[in-house]
Amino acid sequence: MTLPLWGQEEFSTLQAEWKPVLTNHYFGLRGGYGIGKERFEPLRLSEGYKGLLNLGLIYRFDAPSQKYVGCVEIDLNYAQKGFAYETYIESNRIYSRKYTLIELPILWQPYLPLSEKNGMSRLYLSIGPYLGYSLSSDYRIYEKSTGATIEEGVYEYNTIRDNRLECGLILGGGLQFGILRNLNFGIEFRYQIMLSNVLKGKNKVQDNPFFSPVDNMSLSAGLSYKIFTGKGKKDLESQK
Repeated sequence: MTLPLWGQEEFSTLQAEWKPVLTNHYFGLRGGYGIGKERFEPLRLSEGYKGLLNLGLIYRFDAPSQKYVGCVEIDLNYAQKGFAYETYIESNRIYSRKYTLIELPILWQPYLPLSEKNGMSRLYLSIGPYLGYSLSSDYRIYEKSTGATIEEGVYEYNTIRDNRLECGLILGGGLQFGILRNLNFGIEFRYQIMLSNVLKGKNKVQDNPFFSPVDNMSLSAGLSYKIFTGKGKKDLESQK
């Protein structure tokens, strides 16, 4: 079947303008430390829980030709969170708890390209939800003035009192630098805003705070490797 002349011209124009989108897939590792902070109500005088470890596997999907779309990153993290507060008003005794969890963040990362040398160097933002599940926890009670431990041990989860599942929002940003052609190094700051509760509230157990989220700030560094690149215009031209 032969197309009319006008049809052939339109088809040729579309064929000339169309080209496959270049897509990059990255896998990597990330690690760093953070600080935990509770927002319990009723309010309590609290301290930041420092030195919380976070490790993660990274997957990132990127279409660099779409400059203003950004990329999507999915992580699988092994993370620690924690909080510390005075046991009662003007007390010298601090109750602290650290817990370990598995996290799954799904992040949108709009970015500003800085350089294409040795891969893609960029300044980027991170925003998106996360889900987490607590694996284990421990507690410590200590003197605020001296740091001397009064009591410590494994925190026993109670299905009536405790939430193992949590969810929240991640806001952050970072820098990525191209080291080699397919290898990138990055540093990133994240602020996790917890939208669920660590404890289930007064309606479940008397004297539990009704509102008990735990936020987390972290700084991490990581490496990612580009293992697959989709066909772009140059790839097609090289095959002609």
